Amino acid sequence: MARTKTLQNVLSTKHQYFKFDGIWEETLGKPSTNGIWLIYGKEKQGKTSFALKLAEYLSSFKKVLYVSAEEGTELEFKENIARMNLDVTNKNLHFLDYLPIGEIAKEEKTLPKEEIEEEEITLVKKLDNRKSEDIIFLDNMTIYDDELSKSKLKELMRTYPKKLFIIMSHEERNIPVPAIARTASKLAKRIMRVQGLTVEISGRGSAGGTLIIDEEKAMIYHGSEILESNQK
Repeated sequence: MARTKTLQNVLSTKHQYFKFDGIWEETLGKPSTNGIWLIYGKEKQGKTSFALKLAEYLSSFKKVLYVSAEEGTELEFKENIARMNLDVTNKNLHFLDYLPIGEIAKEEKTLPKEEIEEEEITLVKKLDNRKSEDIIFLDNMTIYDDELSKSKLKELMRTYPKKLFIIMSHEERNIPVPAIARTASKLAKRIMRVQGLTVEISGRGSAGGTLIIDEEKAMIYHGSEILESNQK
Protein backbone atom coordinates (compact mmCIF):
# COMPACT_ATOMS: atom_id res chain seq x y z
CA MET A 1 0.00 0.00 0.00
CA ALA A 2 1.31 3.44 -0.95
CA ARG A 3 2.17 5.67 1.99
CA THR A 4 0.65 9.13 2.13
CA LYS A 5 3.02 12.10 2.41
CA THR A 6 2.71 15.27 4.42
CA LEU A 7 3.41 18.65 2.87
CA GLN A 8 6.74 18.65 4.70
CA ASN A 9 7.57 15.21 3.25
CA VAL A 10 6.88 16.47 -0.27
CA LEU A 11 8.91 19.66 0.13
CA SER A 12 11.87 17.94 1.79
CA THR A 13 12.20 15.20 -0.84
CA LYS A 14 15.41 15.62 -2.85
CA HIS A 15 15.26 15.11 -6.62
CA GLN A 16 17.95 14.60 -9.25
CA TYR A 17 18.05 17.37 -11.87
CA PHE A 18 20.24 18.54 -14.73
CA LYS A 19 22.49 21.48 -13.86
CA PHE A 20 22.20 23.08 -17.29
CA ASP A 21 23.89 26.36 -18.13
CA GLY A 22 23.85 28.96 -20.89
CA ILE A 23 21.12 28.82 -23.52
CA TRP A 24 20.14 25.31 -22.40
CA GLU A 25 19.29 26.57 -18.92
CA GLU A 26 17.56 29.66 -20.31
CA THR A 27 15.17 27.57 -22.39
CA LEU A 28 14.96 24.19 -20.64
CA GLY A 29 15.52 25.34 -17.06
CA LYS A 30 16.95 22.68 -14.73
CA PRO A 31 14.68 19.68 -15.37
CA SER A 32 14.62 16.42 -13.44
CA THR A 33 16.72 13.63 -14.92
CA ASN A 34 13.87 11.17 -15.50
CA GLY A 35 10.49 10.92 -17.21
CA ILE A 36 9.57 11.81 -20.78
CA TRP A 37 10.46 14.64 -23.14
CA LEU A 38 8.98 15.09 -26.62
CA ILE A 39 10.59 16.43 -29.78
CA TYR A 40 8.26 16.79 -32.76
CA GLY A 41 7.84 18.62 -36.05
CA LYS A 42 7.25 18.17 -39.75
CA GLU A 43 9.75 16.31 -41.91
CA LYS A 44 12.96 18.07 -42.97
CA GLN A 45 12.63 20.81 -40.35
CA GLY A 46 15.72 19.96 -38.30
CA LYS A 47 14.46 17.46 -35.70
CA THR A 48 17.41 15.08 -36.05
CA SER A 49 19.95 17.92 -36.12
CA PHE A 50 18.54 19.39 -32.93
CA ALA A 51 18.20 15.98 -31.25
CA LEU A 52 21.86 15.19 -31.98
CA LYS A 53 23.06 18.44 -30.40
CA LEU A 54 20.78 17.87 -27.41
CA ALA A 55 22.03 14.30 -27.09
CA GLU A 56 25.63 15.50 -27.14
CA TYR A 57 24.93 18.10 -24.45
CA LEU A 58 23.05 15.62 -22.26
CA SER A 59 25.94 13.16 -22.59
CA SER A 60 28.09 15.58 -20.61
CA PHE A 61 25.85 14.69 -17.63
CA LYS A 62 24.85 11.05 -18.19
CA LYS A 63 25.23 8.20 -20.70
CA VAL A 64 22.96 8.58 -23.74
CA LEU A 65 21.60 6.00 -26.19
CA TYR A 66 20.28 7.36 -29.50
CA VAL A 67 18.12 4.78 -31.30
CA SER A 68 17.92 5.88 -34.94
CA ALA A 69 14.98 3.63 -35.77
CA GLU A 70 13.75 5.52 -38.84
CA GLU A 71 16.96 6.51 -40.64
CA GLY A 72 19.31 3.93 -39.19
CA THR A 73 22.97 4.92 -39.12
CA GLU A 74 23.38 5.03 -42.89
CA LEU A 75 24.94 7.78 -45.04
CA GLU A 76 22.31 10.49 -44.42
CA PHE A 77 22.52 10.05 -40.66
CA LYS A 78 26.33 10.13 -40.78
CA GLU A 79 26.15 13.35 -42.80
CA ASN A 80 23.88 14.85 -40.15
CA ILE A 81 26.38 13.96 -37.43
CA ALA A 82 29.20 15.55 -39.43
CA ARG A 83 27.11 18.66 -40.14
CA MET A 84 26.40 19.15 -36.41
CA ASN A 85 30.14 18.80 -35.66
CA LEU A 86 29.72 16.30 -32.84
CA ASP A 87 32.78 15.35 -30.80
CA VAL A 88 33.97 12.01 -32.21
CA THR A 89 35.85 11.24 -28.99
CA ASN A 90 32.64 11.30 -26.91
CA LYS A 91 32.39 7.97 -25.04
CA ASN A 92 29.04 8.73 -23.38
CA LEU A 93 26.99 9.03 -26.59
CA HIS A 94 25.99 5.71 -28.17
CA PHE A 95 23.98 4.90 -31.31
CA LEU A 96 21.88 1.97 -32.51
CA ASP A 97 19.71 1.24 -35.50
CA TYR A 98 16.11 0.15 -34.92
CA LEU A 99 15.70 -1.81 -31.70
CA PRO A 100 12.39 -3.52 -30.80
CA ILE A 101 10.93 -2.43 -27.47
CA GLY A 102 10.47 -6.00 -26.17
CA GLU A 103 8.37 -7.31 -23.32
CA ILE A 104 8.80 -5.97 -19.82
CA ALA A 105 9.44 -8.97 -17.57
CA LYS A 106 7.00 -9.36 -14.68
CA GLU A 107 9.54 -11.36 -12.75
CA GLU A 108 13.20 -12.36 -13.00
CA LYS A 109 13.80 -15.52 -15.02
CA THR A 110 16.95 -17.56 -15.60
CA LEU A 111 17.52 -19.09 -19.01
CA PRO A 112 20.11 -21.63 -20.16
CA LYS A 113 23.18 -19.97 -21.70
CA GLU A 114 22.37 -21.22 -25.21
CA GLU A 115 18.89 -19.71 -25.04
CA ILE A 116 20.21 -16.36 -23.81
CA GLU A 117 22.59 -16.16 -26.74
CA GLU A 118 19.70 -16.74 -29.16
CA GLU A 119 17.39 -14.21 -27.55
CA GLU A 120 16.54 -11.12 -29.57
CA ILE A 121 18.17 -7.95 -28.31
CA THR A 122 15.49 -5.46 -27.28
CA LEU A 123 15.39 -2.06 -25.65
CA VAL A 124 13.99 -3.62 -22.46
CA LYS A 125 16.87 -6.10 -22.26
CA LYS A 126 19.35 -3.24 -22.63
CA LEU A 127 17.62 -1.23 -19.92
CA ASP A 128 17.72 -4.23 -17.59
CA ASN A 129 21.51 -4.15 -17.74
CA ARG A 130 22.81 -2.22 -14.71
CA LYS A 131 25.35 -0.47 -16.97
CA SER A 132 22.71 0.69 -19.46
CA GLU A 133 22.40 4.27 -20.61
CA ASP A 134 20.44 6.77 -18.51
CA ILE A 135 18.89 8.73 -21.38
CA ILE A 136 17.22 7.09 -24.39
CA PHE A 137 16.26 8.87 -27.61
CA LEU A 138 13.65 7.00 -29.71
CA ASP A 139 13.70 8.37 -33.27
CA ASN A 140 10.89 8.08 -34.08
CA MET A 141 7.35 7.01 -33.13
CA THR A 142 6.24 6.23 -36.69
CA ILE A 143 8.47 3.15 -36.50
CA TYR A 144 7.24 2.19 -33.03
CA ASP A 145 3.53 2.80 -33.68
CA ASP A 146 2.65 -0.94 -33.70
CA GLU A 147 4.60 -1.91 -30.59
CA LEU A 148 4.54 1.04 -28.20
CA SER A 149 1.02 1.49 -26.86
CA LYS A 150 -0.18 4.06 -24.33
CA SER A 151 -0.11 1.46 -21.55
CA LYS A 152 3.34 0.19 -22.54
CA LEU A 153 4.80 3.69 -22.51
CA LYS A 154 3.48 4.18 -18.98
CA GLU A 155 4.82 0.76 -18.03
CA LEU A 156 8.29 1.75 -19.26
CA MET A 157 8.15 4.84 -17.05
CA ARG A 158 7.08 2.80 -14.01
CA THR A 159 9.61 0.03 -14.58
CA TYR A 160 12.55 2.37 -15.23
CA PRO A 161 11.72 5.40 -13.07
CA LYS A 162 15.28 6.75 -13.15
CA LYS A 163 15.53 6.80 -16.96
CA LEU A 164 14.78 9.73 -19.25
CA PHE A 165 12.99 8.79 -22.49
CA ILE A 166 13.16 11.40 -25.25
CA ILE A 167 10.42 10.60 -27.73
CA MET A 168 10.63 11.94 -31.29
CA SER A 169 7.73 12.18 -33.72
CA HIS A 170 6.43 13.82 -36.87
CA GLU A 171 3.53 16.25 -36.85
CA GLU A 172 0.39 16.77 -38.89
CA ARG A 173 -1.74 19.92 -38.57
CA ASN A 174 0.53 21.11 -35.75
CA ILE A 175 -0.16 17.95 -33.69
CA PRO A 176 2.35 15.15 -32.91
CA VAL A 177 1.65 11.87 -34.74
CA PRO A 178 0.97 8.97 -34.37
CA ALA A 179 -1.36 8.58 -31.36
CA ILE A 180 1.42 7.38 -29.03
CA ALA A 181 3.22 10.70 -29.64
CA ARG A 182 0.13 12.57 -28.45
CA THR A 183 0.16 10.42 -25.31
CA ALA A 184 3.83 11.32 -24.84
CA SER A 185 2.98 15.02 -25.16
CA LYS A 186 0.55 14.70 -22.22
CA LEU A 187 3.18 12.97 -20.07
CA ALA A 188 6.16 15.05 -21.18
CA LYS A 189 8.03 17.34 -18.80
CA ARG A 190 9.57 19.17 -21.76
CA ILE A 191 8.05 19.62 -25.22
CA MET A 192 10.19 20.81 -28.13
CA ARG A 193 8.55 21.68 -31.44
CA VAL A 194 10.96 22.02 -34.36
CA GLN A 195 10.00 24.26 -37.25
CA GLY A 196 12.25 25.79 -39.87
CA LEU A 197 15.46 24.98 -37.96
CA THR A 198 14.22 26.64 -34.77
CA VAL A 199 12.91 24.95 -31.62
CA GLU A 200 10.01 26.24 -29.51
CA ILE A 201 10.34 24.88 -25.98
CA SER A 202 7.62 24.54 -23.37
CA GLY A 203 6.79 22.24 -20.47
CA ARG A 204 6.38 21.91 -16.73
CA GLY A 205 8.68 24.32 -14.95
CA SER A 206 10.46 25.14 -18.22
CA ALA A 207 11.74 28.66 -18.79
CA GLY A 208 10.62 28.24 -22.38
CA GLY A 209 11.77 30.14 -25.44
CA THR A 210 13.34 29.58 -28.83
CA LEU A 211 16.54 27.78 -29.78
CA ILE A 212 18.03 28.36 -33.22
CA ILE A 213 19.58 25.29 -34.85
CA ASP A 214 20.95 27.09 -37.91
CA GLU A 215 20.75 30.90 -37.76
CA GLU A 216 21.23 31.58 -41.47
CA LYS A 217 18.71 28.99 -42.67
CA ALA A 218 16.27 29.89 -39.90
CA MET A 219 16.24 33.49 -41.11
CA ILE A 220 15.39 32.30 -44.64
CA TYR A 221 12.44 30.33 -43.23
CA HIS A 222 11.14 32.74 -40.58
CA GLY A 223 12.57 36.14 -41.49
CA SER A 224 14.43 38.44 -39.15
CA GLU A 225 11.65 38.44 -36.53
CA ILE A 226 12.78 35.05 -35.22
CA LEU A 227 16.14 36.52 -34.20
CA GLU A 228 14.54 39.67 -32.77
CA SER A 229 12.11 37.63 -30.62
CA ASN A 230 14.95 35.43 -29.41
CA GLN A 231 16.93 38.48 -28.24
CA LYS A 232 14.10 39.88 -26.10
